Amino acid sequence: MECSRLDFPIMVAGDSAQACSLSACLIIAGETVIHYSSKKSVGNLVDEHIRYHNLICKTALSTTRYCITENLGECSDSRLVFIVTEENIEEKRILINKIDQVVSPATLICCNLESALLSDLQNNQLNQGRIIGVNWVEPVHTTCFMEIITNSRH
Repeated sequence: MECSRLDFPIMVAGDSAQACSLSACLIIAGETVIHYSSKKSVGNLVDEHIRYHNLICKTALSTTRYCITENLGECSDSRLVFIVTEENIEEKRILINKIDQVVSPATLICCNLESALLSDLQNNQLNQGRIIGVNWVEPVHTTCFMEIITNSRH
């Protein structure tokens, strides 16, 4: 049985290896991914993950459903956003505020939270209930684990 694909692109925001691994995971799952990053080199790491997946799994996946952008306006159709940044709560808040201005109020925003509290991230945000925490193990595309963090604001 084939899984149905989402009818909107998933946004991944971040420059880290973990963000690239997440993008690769979503591509392997057949999703369309828009990677928001100021570093064009993130595409090289995503390509490397896909090439390795193709070699091991004897597949021919491509990155045609993947793009990198520095323009948040290109991400406005996303209804699912993953923010993957260093553990700097202020950096995360700033990025959430920027994303909040271009995506639908119904968009779910997932942010990695290794050492911060979800409530600290949600404070002063317009739509606090749509922000959740997520954590996973690197490399994302080869593990079957994701921790989802919620609180009473949902």
